[in-house]
Amino acid sequence: MKILKICLLSIFIIPAILGMAINVTQAKQMKYQKITPLVDLVYSDPLYNRYPCIGADDKSTYYIDTTSCYATTDGNIAKLSCIVLYTTKGSSELSSSTYVFNTFKEKKKRKIILESMTKNGKVELSNIDANKDDYLYALFWRIAGITNMNHFLD
Repeated sequence: MKILKICLLSIFIIPAILGMAINVTQAKQMKYQKITPLVDLVYSDPLYNRYPCIGADDKSTYYIDTTSCYATTDGNIAKLSCIVLYTTKGSSELSSSTYVFNTFKEKKKRKIILESMTKNGKVELSNIDANKDDYLYALFWRIAGITNMNHFLD
């Protein structure tokens, strides 16, 4: 519970202090996930001192399993993936989702597509333009940074 409070506080308090306040109204209007991503410069205590917090919503806190992140390329298309762990308020159970992204250049702009988000072997989301969702966009670039793929993407 302490970690959850710290993570949630870090989403709203620290960014405001640093002048990087998150627009909560905009975050609530996000079309798919409604998860507020953490600003890259904001860090909170990782879950089990191992999994960094990457976002939160009114029901859950989300953490990235950095050991699960991978990236591959095939021609002009890059595929990035990772496992995201999450805890639900009022529950001590830890759940996970697997995110798979594809990215490529289209008309000189980086196109990022969430190919799939799988929970318990069932595809929950697919073929979503991650450029239009703050959480998915931030998650993609976090994976790119972890896998050092960000050096090859612009």
